[in-house]
Amino acid sequence: GAKSGGELESAQAKNQALKEAGAVVPTSYEAFEGAIKETFQKL
Repeated sequence: GAKSGGELESAQAKNQALKEAGAVVPTSYEAFEGAIKETFQKL
């Protein structure tokens, strides 16, 4: 994987930016399945 540099490149900052843009961002790998199910049910 790619190494992140500064604070704005952290995984947390990237996830926050994605959320603010309207993307579904699970809180953990374990929450990924639930996020997919929830999104599918909204379709």
